[in-house]
Amino acid sequence: MEKFDASKLTLGETAYIEKMGGYALASLQDEAAPKGNMLAACAVVQARRNGRPDFSWNEATALTLPEALEILGIDTAATTQTTEAADEIATTEAPAPKASRSGKTSPETPTK
Repeated sequence: MEKFDASKLTLGETAYIEKMGGYALASLQDEAAPKGNMLAACAVVQARRNGRPDFSWNEATALTLPEALEILGIDTAATTQTTEAADEIATTEAPAPKASRSGKTSPETPTK
C-alpha cells in the first residue's frame, strides 16, 4: 500500500482531515496534540485513495493503532520497537529525587 503523503492531498482531502480530525493537518507534527481523530481521518482518505472508496469514518475509528498505521503505510515494526523501548525505559528509570523545600543546595549540586 502506498505511504501516506500529505503533500499529495487535494484541498478537499485536507479539509476533510482537518474537519474530522479537529485540528490543522500540521498538528500531526505536534507531539502533544491528540492524534486519534487525525489518524482516523488520514486512514479514511488513504483507504479511499487505495481502492476502498466506501471506507467509512466508523470503520476508521474502529481500527487499532497498528491497523491504522498499516493503512497509512507506516512501518509498524519500527513503531512497536520504539514503544517497547519507551515502555522499558519508563519502568527501569530510578525515581526522581525530591526537591528541597529549604532552597539550600543539595550535596550533589556543584558549587563555586
